[in-house]
Amino acid sequence: MQLLLLLLTSLSLGARLKDKVYYTNPNLVREKDGIVTVNVKGVKKQDDIELLSKVLDISDFQLLKEDSSVDNSNFSVIAESQSEFEGLQTTRALTEDELSCGTVKAAHETRLYGLIGYALKAIEKKDIKPSLAYLIANSPSKVTFKNIEPDADLQLRLVLFDTTIQKQCDGQYIEIGSALALQFHGITDTACFPNNVVPTDTSKCTDSQSKPDILLNNAKEIYFENGDIQSVKKLLLRFGVVQLDSNQLIIGWETKDDKTYWVVAEPTEPIQESEPSNEDEDPAEAQIEYKYSYESIEAEDVSTYTGATIGIIVDVPTEEEEVIITPPADQPKPAEEVKPIDCKANPNDKACSGNCKNNKKMTRSECPCIVGDTRDACDEFDGSVMIRAALSAVVAVILIPVLALFW
Repeated sequence: MQLLLLLLTSLSLGARLKDKVYYTNPNLVREKDGIVTVNVKGVKKQDDIELLSKVLDISDFQLLKEDSSVDNSNFSVIAESQSEFEGLQTTRALTEDELSCGTVKAAHETRLYGLIGYALKAIEKKDIKPSLAYLIANSPSKVTFKNIEPDADLQLRLVLFDTTIQKQCDGQYIEIGSALALQFHGITDTACFPNNVVPTDTSKCTDSQSKPDILLNNAKEIYFENGDIQSVKKLLLRFGVVQLDSNQLIIGWETKDDKTYWVVAEPTEPIQESEPSNEDEDPAEAQIEYKYSYESIEAEDVSTYTGATIGIIVDVPTEEEEVIITPPADQPKPAEEVKPIDCKANPNDKACSGNCKNNKKMTRSECPCIVGDTRDACDEFDGSVMIRAALSAVVAVILIPVLALFW
């Protein structure tokens, strides 16, 4: 596992554009009969991984609350006050039975539990506890790759190996499987499937009579990079909750003395007594509580916010079995491998004319890099965001950087 982490942290992503969001192309990552297959045809090096994503503008998504804007002094669709927040099902402490499932405990610590629970409140208007047991049960049994290029970069090929997922509370790679299950199967609540037992059949609730109410259908993990305070506000207006790569789980904002403060759902640290309260009690198990607390943290005025959220995107895969993602002939190579276009010498070049005259909001594929280009993607010394620590190199490389935020 240490080798996998070393490989992960040595890979980095090309810079993404501000106010854009990215999600995995459903034509390239498919599930059938419990097996997720990733088509990596055309992916030969780290920079090519960008081709596995689709891109949208933040503004393409509807506001959760009509007439709300980034100019609001305060905003939250999760809870308008601390007392309301503390009464939410997702906020409340996990029970001893729930803590017996290692994946549920880990999901709470890494904030995936909170991200899903508060997304349910924001998008579905449901105040419920998310069933991680349902996600475990619906995890794929295997992640496999096809069309691996024989001349792919060695560092990339080393992590493109088939992975078996153990669908149990403490199964290997189950945290990755749970995140994939959300994308393909949605989520339901603990009233249907309690978080202490992984069900063998998810067509009926554990009472064997009720059918599960599946929520967050067509959910996608959406990620962003190079955002500023306004970018994060735009995301909150449309998705309700945002998880930063710093692991802050933001559910809104407030203004104090003309400064923006993030309203953050922060996991409480397990509280342990210095000594057991009675002779029979294990000190390590004394007064351990897993819940979220309400905090107000001053927002950093930077342009490097990176993170993820959950949104609904109806993007049905095509019927094609394989989607070739080899870049078209006119798509430039990564900046470090191709010289920028000199517009003074080549004024009629695609990169220098038409919509590319003002290329600040254009991608590198839409408008190739030019001499003096100020876009991050064209910076010769582009300091890319590295894939953060994750338990599995396999899916983290493909669904980057979203899953790595959680695990």
